Amino acid sequence: MDAVDLAAGLLSIGERRAREEGLDNLRFHCHDVTSWPVTGDGYDLVQCALGVFFFPDMDRDAAALTRKVRPGGRFVVTVWEKGALDGWQSALREAVLTERDLPRPPQRDQLARIDTADTLAAWLQDLGGSVPRVVRRRFDTPLSPDTAWVLATGSGTRGMLTGLSPAAVERVRAEFTTRIAAAGVTDLDVRILTGTARFTG
Repeated sequence: MDAVDLAAGLLSIGERRAREEGLDNLRFHCHDVTSWPVTGDGYDLVQCALGVFFFPDMDRDAAALTRKVRPGGRFVVTVWEKGALDGWQSALREAVLTERDLPRPPQRDQLARIDTADTLAAWLQDLGGSVPRVVRRRFDTPLSPDTAWVLATGSGTRGMLTGLSPAAVERVRAEFTTRIAAAGVTDLDVRILTGTARFTG
């Protein structure tokens, strides 16, 4: 099994956890997954977790992944469901806007195309998949001001802070904490859609 990502830090965490769990069959590679070379007939399963909407061109790059699936194999994606993370994400964005302008990130528009069960299933069919199936999962996890900030700085949203001075980042943190409390956000609203389709090659 191959785990492929451009984030070296994420791969290091994966390697450590795989060793701890005795998963010796996992191999980790720092590489652009869309150009990752495939030998033989391809993989039985290609999975992209919370990532397709970050691709520069979601349709083109996801299609590149489907070509790594062996005939009859499966392509699986997970995406945020519409409305997921709203309270936390809105508070963060509003806090950052007190220090700088923020353009609308392109991944938000791409995600908006596939953030319901129906639109995700239709997108998988448009890619050439058959018998698409979408499963909805939801769980709420407790969120304190500290964990809310760890999430903000330890995920893709940290890009909002790029270029700000340490003092400005601290002001954002204080504003974010105030907004989280004012909105009564005590849980992270986690809603994920998992879409699966078969590809015949």
